[in-house]
Amino acid sequence: MAVHGGPYIITDSSLIVHYDVADEACWPQSGSTIFDLATNKVNGDTFNCSMSASKAYCRGNVITMDGTNSYVHFSGLDLDDDPFTQEVWVYPQGWDNSTTYQIWSDNAGGNPLSAMQIYNGDGSNGYENKWSGVVRDDGGTIAYASSSTVPANDTWVHLAYVRAGAADSNTFQFYVNGKLECNLTGDSADDVGATDGIGADRIGGTPEGNKSWKGSLGPFRIYTKAFGPEEVLQNFNAQRGRFGL
Repeated sequence: MAVHGGPYIITDSSLIVHYDVADEACWPQSGSTIFDLATNKVNGDTFNCSMSASKAYCRGNVITMDGTNSYVHFSGLDLDDDPFTQEVWVYPQGWDNSTTYQIWSDNAGGNPLSAMQIYNGDGSNGYENKWSGVVRDDGGTIAYASSSTVPANDTWVHLAYVRAGAADSNTFQFYVNGKLECNLTGDSADDVGATDGIGADRIGGTPEGNKSWKGSLGPFRIYTKAFGPEEVLQNFNAQRGRFGL
C-alpha cells in the first residue's frame, strides 16, 4: 500500500527529481530500481541498499545504507546555474567529526558541482561538522551554506538547500526542520558562476565511492526553483508526522 506524505507536498512543474520508497509507484516492494515520481522520470538504481521502515518513529519505507558500498545512482540531471531547491529527510548513524558523510552529489570530473553533506574537520572554516550545501562552479569557486544545528545520530531531520538568483548573483540558503539557519549573500555567494557538464549523480556518497552515507534517507526531491520560507515549511509540515516530529 502506498504511503503519501499528505496532500500538501509541492508537486508543480519545477519538481524534477522525486524519490520516496514508501510510495509503491516509486518502489513496488521488490527490485533494485526506484522510479522517479516527478515528470522527468529520472529513475535510480540502488546498490546494496535495503528498503524498510525499521528506523525509529518512521512510518513507511526508507532507504538504508551501510556506509561502505551502498548508494543510489541516477543520471540525466543538470542544474547548471539555475535556481534550485534540494530537499531530503535523513537519519545518520555512526557519524563523528572524523568522517564526512555525503548525502548526495552531482559531479563532473570528480568535483562536486552541487552537494549536501556533513563535512568533517576542526571547525576552522565554519562549515565543518554541520549540515551543509555546496556549489562549485567551473572555475573552482566554492560556496558553502551551513547549518547552525550540529548533526545528531539516530534522529530524523529535514534539510532544504536553496539557490536563489543566477550565476554571479546568488543567495544560498540552508534550512533545518523548516527553519532558516543560513542566508549566504555577498562576495562569497556572488563569485560562484555557472556549472556545466554534469557527469554522475549519486545519493549516498560520491561517484568515486567515498564519503559514504551510513543511516537512512527518506523522501528526496530537487526543484528547479528557489523555495521561500513558506514553501520549505509547507513541505516539512506535510511529512513531519511520518518521521516523529
